[in-house]
Amino acid sequence: MPVMPTSIRITPSPKERGVFSSLMSGLDPRGSGKIEAGPAAEFLRKSGVETSHLRDIWDLATPNNEDFLDRDRFYYVLRLVGLA
Repeated sequence: MPVMPTSIRITPSPKERGVFSSLMSGLDPRGSGKIEAGPAAEFLRKSGVETSHLRDIWDLATPNNEDFLDRDRFYYVLRLVGLA
């Protein structure tokens, strides 16, 4: 499994961790630790961030062209979407 470069990991605040964890649970009801690209994209489109920016964020979070987000990548994406 490809490893995300250390330079793009984030440390969520306690409040973020609770919210991010809850969101992940909703998108990963089986508890697999992965959110597939389709459900992730559908969820992220609801943010109101332009699609082109969401694509850029996805590309940053998945440097090896993965079609899923694990927990660390999902938290990273959420932080970037919040900044966008």
